[in-house]
Amino acid sequence: MNAWRMVLFAAVLLSVLGMALSSAVPGLPGRWQGMPGWTPEHQRWLLAGWENRTPLENLGLDLASLLSQFLTGAVMIHLVPARIRRVGQALMRGPSALLRYLGAGLMLVIALAGIGLLSALAVYTFPLPFILLAIFFLAALGGTVALTLVLGKALLERAGWGLAGPLTQLGLGTLLLFGMTHLPYVGLVILAIAALVGAGAATATHFGSGRPWSLAPLAEDRPT
Repeated sequence: MNAWRMVLFAAVLLSVLGMALSSAVPGLPGRWQGMPGWTPEHQRWLLAGWENRTPLENLGLDLASLLSQFLTGAVMIHLVPARIRRVGQALMRGPSALLRYLGAGLMLVIALAGIGLLSALAVYTFPLPFILLAIFFLAALGGTVALTLVLGKALLERAGWGLAGPLTQLGLGTLLLFGMTHLPYVGLVILAIAALVGAGAATATHFGSGRPWSLAPLAEDRPT
């Protein structure tokens, strides 16, 4: 058997086992458990806190979250396939590019946070922080979808299944990244890195348009 197929099977198995472990053992370090004080006992399991649900109920919510992420990615690659492809191509330029996009994501967070704090001081710009948060969320979402697509495509090609369709690539990448974000101790770190890299790649590629960031269009009608 192709060695990469064994790696692929092992990665899928570890992702599934990690998700099952995090569902069965609430309170694992590095796992998002909700806001403090937001985990009350409730008669309905969906509204109960993580530690107040059974392992099967927690696993059911995880599977629902995994499915929602896959469906969100599927919608995006159908709505803007060319933009997702350009962001994915940017992510495939090597480790140095990933580090550069990670830095770009950090700079984006710092810039948006600074603008948000300043705008919150004025009455007329008070809603702006929510708009900036939405901008970062959309950039991180688009970049993360491209990242999962690239991850699935790279592994499938190395395993000898390069003819798999985009939905299969997306499904595999989503499962692996979702499983990694549920690992104890490092899950939240991986989630933050993926979001920052995705947001940085989306921003650097002008949200997948392939055009550079420039003010030249504003000068096109300038009189000579």
